[in-house]
Amino acid sequence: MQDMVQKIIEAAQARETILPDKPQSGKKQRFELHSFVTLSIKDADKIRALTSWMEHRYKTNIHLIGGGQGCTKFIFEIQATEEAGKSIVDSILSNTVFKEKAIEARFNLLVIPDGNIRININEIKAKNVKIDKSIYISDNKDSQIQVNSDNSTQKQKNNKVDNAGKILNSWKDVLSKDESIGGEHQENHIADIATLHREINRPQPRSSVIKTMLDSLGSVASLASLIHQIHPYLPIIP
Repeated sequence: MQDMVQKIIEAAQARETILPDKPQSGKKQRFELHSFVTLSIKDADKIRALTSWMEHRYKTNIHLIGGGQGCTKFIFEIQATEEAGKSIVDSILSNTVFKEKAIEARFNLLVIPDGNIRININEIKAKNVKIDKSIYISDNKDSQIQVNSDNSTQKQKNNKVDNAGKILNSWKDVLSKDESIGGEHQENHIADIATLHREINRPQPRSSVIKTMLDSLGSVASLASLIHQIHPYLPIIP
């Protein structure tokens, strides 16, 4: 019996497309992987391995829902809330393990249709934790304070962002010295730290994303006792 991977490859070879159902607004996050060549059945196992890795890595089902010609296009749908799905895609964009596995499966582009984003997979890099000092930090729903300002209260908020960055960078140092973590897992956790920092710096941070990243990082033995360090600097406590 054919699975969806095989059906899409055969559709691409026949210059046909298997169309997915129309997305329901606000429901599920979709993304596409494109190859510049027409893939063959020999590539199927690598594609299945990539899908399996994504599901294991992000602990959610990721369904292959369509694709075909172009030269070979695969359309995926993340079986999670839209918010969680966007967080997963955000993490993928800086995950070098995903990059390696996608290249092994002969994919060249990652496309996010609803954001009109096209990423060359070869250019994916692990993002360093950086501080955007032009953002707004919100400690509660009733007050929003801009970081770039001269008054003392706003300077305290600026220090808050700096301190959060220092803590997250120190976690990266801990991971780099943890010999019990393999290279692939280390890359995953570093990507989680980058995602967490970007989320903290958002104008409207999402508590569910922060919680997901903290839960993932808290599962690492060498970081478990350090997670409390970041709590005072979270705009929204999960």
